[in-house]
Amino acid sequence: MGTRRTVQKEIRWEAAHRLVKGYTGKCAHNHGHSWVARVVVELRPEGALNAFDFVRDFADFQAVKQWVDEHWDHATLVSEGDEALLRWLRENEQRHYVFPANPTSEVIAETLFHI
Repeated sequence: MGTRRTVQKEIRWEAAHRLVKGYTGKCAHNHGHSWVARVVVELRPEGALNAFDFVRDFADFQAVKQWVDEHWDHATLVSEGDEALLRWLRENEQRHYVFPANPTSEVIAETLFHI
């Protein structure tokens, strides 16, 4: 069995969100968070480091951080189904990012995975 190799980077940003689709808990109200995502890249035991002896170049993580800063930092993360909030954000030229579902931690993580 080979050696397990990982690299990871934490990405932090500030953003607001609320949940819709009939959700009635506290998160149904617009509120903010200090978000943290931990991006972890693992090399499979049978895998080899790249030509520069990296699992992954940390510059790649910087590209993800830049995307987060440009799209999510100090923005409202909003569901496309939240028509009232979305209308208000657009009319008032507020920074926002539209998700196809409730902007839950799970949906945000999945979106980040695909960047």
